[in-house]
Amino acid sequence: MRRVRVDEADELRRVRLAMLLDTPDAFASRHADEAAQPDEFWQERAAIAAQSSQVATFQVVDGDRHVGSATCLRLDPARAADLVAMWVDPEWRRRGIGQRLVEGVCRWAARQGSASIELDVRELNTAALDLYRRCGFEVVAGPHPAEAAPDLMELRMRRWLDVPPAGPVVMRLRRQGALVDQLEELPASDLRSLLLHVTRRRAAGLHPAAVLQARRDDPTLAPVAVDGRALQMAGMLAMDAATGFEPVTLSPVAPAGVNTVLGGLDQNLSLATVRGGEVLADPTTSMALEVALRRRAGEASVRLCWVGRVLRMQRFGGGWNQHFGLFGLVSAGRRQPDHGFGLAALHEHIAAHLGVIAALAAAGHDAGRPVVEVSDTALLRALCRDAQADLDDLADQARDDDRDPEQLLAESGVTVERFAERVEGARLLELVRERVYAPLRGQFPDARLGFRVGRLAGIGYYNGLLLNIDAERDGRRLSVADGGSTDWTQRLLSDRAERLFTSGIGLERLIRLSSCGRLP
Repeated sequence: MRRVRVDEADELRRVRLAMLLDTPDAFASRHADEAAQPDEFWQERAAIAAQSSQVATFQVVDGDRHVGSATCLRLDPARAADLVAMWVDPEWRRRGIGQRLVEGVCRWAARQGSASIELDVRELNTAALDLYRRCGFEVVAGPHPAEAAPDLMELRMRRWLDVPPAGPVVMRLRRQGALVDQLEELPASDLRSLLLHVTRRRAAGLHPAAVLQARRDDPTLAPVAVDGRALQMAGMLAMDAATGFEPVTLSPVAPAGVNTVLGGLDQNLSLATVRGGEVLADPTTSMALEVALRRRAGEASVRLCWVGRVLRMQRFGGGWNQHFGLFGLVSAGRRQPDHGFGLAALHEHIAAHLGVIAALAAAGHDAGRPVVEVSDTALLRALCRDAQADLDDLADQARDDDRDPEQLLAESGVTVERFAERVEGARLLELVRERVYAPLRGQFPDARLGFRVGRLAGIGYYNGLLLNIDAERDGRRLSVADGGSTDWTQRLLSDRAERLFTSGIGLERLIRLSSCGRLP
């Protein structure tokens, strides 16, 4: 699923005419009128749908053929966006395509600043009504006569974009009564007391066999098959390698919603607690809170490091656990001329992570040759803009696509190398080569240091410089460290001059790679 491209006017025309033939009463225009439009009409429509900040058309694509389409209109910033022209090829229905299109449209509308999105649907179109309700839409008006067919009645539906849509259980409970709405209206302290009461009552009724069964069935509770001594040693080596960073011991619980508020991540990726917090899922967001408090108290420069375990609720596959050992770093300070803060932070983070990898290799835990890749989100955004491509849409597409980001970019007219030792004309990356890589080459001669201009992972989470470190063995590579510049302290302290660089390296991943002798 992706946004339509400028050069896809012919396919845009074919899909539009197909939907007008399939359901002629569902749209405001007629097949005969649009079939008579010249090529220039469709070329202009494709250009607008691919690039405009007011109109965006999304397609689900099978090869070169579009099998589903939906368009978002944001013509008036003062009112809700509109979802229009939603259609899926009859041969491709009941495969989840409609929901993917709706989510793509909603993400785009939210990025444009819309608080809500609305649509009109036929009153008797139960399949469409069910789809939109599953996607979080609720009826807000109607029935009223349809614009295209006044003898048919339609409903107006709305979805708020600043709250996640309800899941199937919540929807079922809402159909049964007002329980969900009553719970949502409870004061936080009352809801917490209620949940604690229910938890205590249920815990009191458990038997040892049930607890053992829960341990066996829940993968988040399983211990890891990694040498515990090696993992503890890795943590000590990591802190030794982070010269100039102050080790901190974070609480295993973070404020509820910290990763949603700062990182824009779905709350379901963290394990929420009944008491209103969440189990630590990312040390850098919790360290950012500590940094903000210290910066507010007057500390000019803050550098913190942390070793411990985090828990994330998504399944990773490949035998990787949902809880794992990390080493996290944050550097905070003020904006400096000529990218001074970012370059200095990037250098100290790379040096720390390469130091960890080298120290583990010297201790008999060689995970492979490190490959360092630095990217610049501003450079990639400029390249996409010149090619009339939507970077944020490409980043969304990359999350659901197994292909290399360079291939996705190439299909949108942005041609970049997978790995480059130098990027001509990119001033910030040239400064990285001179000020960061040059001193690191002598310290870590075995590491490959280069640039990955087309990195799509992290777009929307990081801004500015991005860092990725792979472990390379037998021609295969696996990411072991990740980081970048964020605006978290800017938002926490309401100060655009604040700067924060965060990163983390998977200690457990390094130990496992060294012990199994191969990449999974």
